[in-house]
Amino acid sequence: CGYIINDIFDKKNDQKHPEKKNRPIASGKISIKSSLYLGGFLFLISISLGIFLNTYFTLMLILYLAFSILYSFLLKKLMIIDLLVISYLFLFRIISGSILIDVSTSIYLLLFSQLFFFSLAGIKRIAEIKVFEDNKKLPGRAYKKINLNMLKIITTISFTLSVITIIFYIASNKASNIYINSNLLYLMCPIISFWFLRMYNLANKNKIHGDPIIFAIKDKISLFILIISAIIIYLSV
Repeated sequence: CGYIINDIFDKKNDQKHPEKKNRPIASGKISIKSSLYLGGFLFLISISLGIFLNTYFTLMLILYLAFSILYSFLLKKLMIIDLLVISYLFLFRIISGSILIDVSTSIYLLLFSQLFFFSLAGIKRIAEIKVFEDNKKLPGRAYKKINLNMLKIITTISFTLSVITIIFYIASNKASNIYINSNLLYLMCPIISFWFLRMYNLANKNKIHGDPIIFAIKDKISLFILIISAIIIYLSV
């Protein structure tokens, strides 16, 4: 429902994008009226399921959607704030999942997630600026070509801090209490760093035209890195 609302708000901007113009709403395959009906239907189903599962989880769903709509309507147009909001929306998902399965969420996970997803949001903006490099301004956003170096710096700093967070977590008692061979997890640091640098480089070369996560799902090297990471985590338990 949140994504449908976002695509409605972003219809005119998506029509200017080489890939997003093929989205159902931007391309006109689905009308805005039909989209609103579908969004409303999905919202009612999700809230109904949420009430059945957990009241606090339902509250998180409503807060997530409200935050998502505010992002679509206003916050996406504010430089840097938009990156923070994207990272917070991922935190909403993690916290919601923790509420649903009734587990406490580690501060290390929350801090890593916010920093990591902030850096991915930065890569997304870098990629979009490269796509619209000839334009004075990124359609529907506050970023211009002159903001590229600033984006690169804060994106790199954010990712570096996320890796430092992983290192602190592995060295903590929390990790040793969960993982028998916790030292194996240190291998994740160079692996995730390689993946980030590769994505960062591809964005700079205009080979990523949208969401880096969607790109990674279709990228064989990213999938291989995911499998290697899963094996390392499995062996460390």
